[in-house]
Amino acid sequence: MPSDPLYGRHPEDAAGWERELDGLRADVLLVGHTHVPMLRRVGDRMVLNPGSLGQPRNGTTLASYAVCQDGRFELKSFRYPVEATIAKLKSLGLPRPVESELVAILETGSVRSDADTARR
Repeated sequence: MPSDPLYGRHPEDAAGWERELDGLRADVLLVGHTHVPMLRRVGDRMVLNPGSLGQPRNGTTLASYAVCQDGRFELKSFRYPVEATIAKLKSLGLPRPVESELVAILETGSVRSDADTARR
């Protein structure tokens, strides 16, 4: 997000995208870090988040990416070896709470709520 790259996040349908695009001299705004794929037209401009090749956060375990061809954008996704990724993650020796959270995200495509985290 141009106005606040560390903490400014808008869901796809948020009205805040109009403000983010105001004053930018670009046809396409590429954003990321949320791990949530999004392709949205705002006026005559496009906002694109390709998603994530790991740690998806859109409720699916699929990896996602974007393709631009002939000036057109398309979001794509594919299955990847989640169990092998989890096995490699567990071999890293991360602190248990960190490992548990990352494994849960890989298995569900979602970040646990605070209530879920407190139960563990």
